[in-house]
Amino acid sequence: MSSISDFIEKASRHTRNPLGIIALFISLIYGFACLVLSVSLDHLKSPVERLPLIWFIILFPILILAAFVFLVIFHHTKLYSPSDFKDENNFIKSIGLAERKLRVEQEVETIKEDIKENRATENIGSNEKNLDGDTQANAKIVDNKAIKNNYVLAETLALNKFEEDRNISLQRHSKLVGVGKSLEFDAIGLGNDILHFIDVKYTIHNYLSKILQERIEDGIHGFSKEIKRVGVFGQIKLVIIIVSERSDVSSIKKDLQSLDINVAFDFEIEVYSLNELKRRYGITHE
Repeated sequence: MSSISDFIEKASRHTRNPLGIIALFISLIYGFACLVLSVSLDHLKSPVERLPLIWFIILFPILILAAFVFLVIFHHTKLYSPSDFKDENNFIKSIGLAERKLRVEQEVETIKEDIKENRATENIGSNEKNLDGDTQANAKIVDNKAIKNNYVLAETLALNKFEEDRNISLQRHSKLVGVGKSLEFDAIGLGNDILHFIDVKYTIHNYLSKILQERIEDGIHGFSKEIKRVGVFGQIKLVIIIVSERSDVSSIKKDLQSLDINVAFDFEIEVYSLNELKRRYGITHE
């Protein structure tokens, strides 16, 4: 009985990550196959009866080896759980240049879509017509280069402000690996024993547009879904920073209060003005 208990206890240890489950599954199948062959060998009289089991025992390890090599090469980050690492920060990796470029391009396209949609519904004319001259000029920005420059500047200054105000050292352009899929963030930082995942959103509006609201909700729920795959390791917090071209961001803050989002982790949404950030860091208007 003790041997069975020991086996169950050892087997349960392998269920803590995908790699252990795969190893347990392979061991059980191969063990049962060998057991069946050894017990029934005397009863399998003809080669036709023996060959299927013999070929299975020969080919099964080869197939498993090929599958394992494929997983290690292309999906190695999904084979472990955070508990397999002495330092859980090893789950945090820097985004490569190609990934970073793609992320920026996707942000630019989303911002352009937001601008075009709100122009089509005449929201820009009605909600933002009483703005000062330089912000009205900014509202006309539609080309990729200008949007990209503003987004990158907004992201950089917003992270600088968050880092200074919270006294947190941030690792820029990072991703969380080892879950269902890698989650990319503009920055990840540890402060007050809380791991902060920070995502910066840029908008030219002085209100919460429909597209921006959907992006915020999708980001929060997507983060929640992926975190549940591995469980919460330590205290975590998702921080979404909205950077607006407008000096007055009170309408965005008011619109955010109407959001009804229930998730199992802590999150917050900050709203910054790009003009205020420029003044804080001594960047003159073009």
